[in-house]
Amino acid sequence: MEVVQRINTNDSSGHRGQIQDIFNESLSLLTFESSPAQKQNTNDLTIVTDHLILTSAASVRQDALDKWGVTCLICAAPELPDLPLNRTVAYHKVNISDQCDSNIDAYFDYISDVIDEVSRYGGRTWIFCVAGVSRSATLCIAYLMKKRHLTLAQAYDYVKGRRPKIRPNCGFFRQLISYENTIFLNNTVHMVFNDSVKMYIPDVYDKDYRLLERFSGRPRRQLF
Repeated sequence: MEVVQRINTNDSSGHRGQIQDIFNESLSLLTFESSPAQKQNTNDLTIVTDHLILTSAASVRQDALDKWGVTCLICAAPELPDLPLNRTVAYHKVNISDQCDSNIDAYFDYISDVIDEVSRYGGRTWIFCVAGVSRSATLCIAYLMKKRHLTLAQAYDYVKGRRPKIRPNCGFFRQLISYENTIFLNNTVHMVFNDSVKMYIPDVYDKDYRLLERFSGRPRRQLF
């Protein structure tokens, strides 16, 4: 059985350093992306780290994979057809639907290990689902927690800062919360009841509904 590394989540300076390290690693790709020759057709690409790119299915083409030096492709949308790819690109498909009751956590360790191994051998992974919003974003966040030692709040904020449209469904967030507790024995994100939508949502989504709650006047309730 795999032993997940545990770290002290109270060491805020250490976590800030880890976030800075990840940011520094991706600077070379950010420079590459910002050059005039490379801006075309890169609007939907999100550079998570120098070895991990998050995108949607519409952006996955062989010429784009070649241009970005992709050696591993992870599809998190089983409803999509398999792509005719160059044999030099490793291909993994995650059989998970974008439903709150789907057990995406069954893939957290496996996909994190794949991304990490590709990185250690100098490769680059593209991960995508249909829109690059829920399933693939969830797997990126899980990877940042397990392999880059970011808390859930930090990992979510980091990916959200680079790809503002990400929105893992609430069921996936519950599983991320559980995964964070397994790794760190602590939680930085909690599920809270939101009267605006009449359901429990992660507190990182709460600000999206704060204006509506001002009118309702009903307080949120924390679940865990």
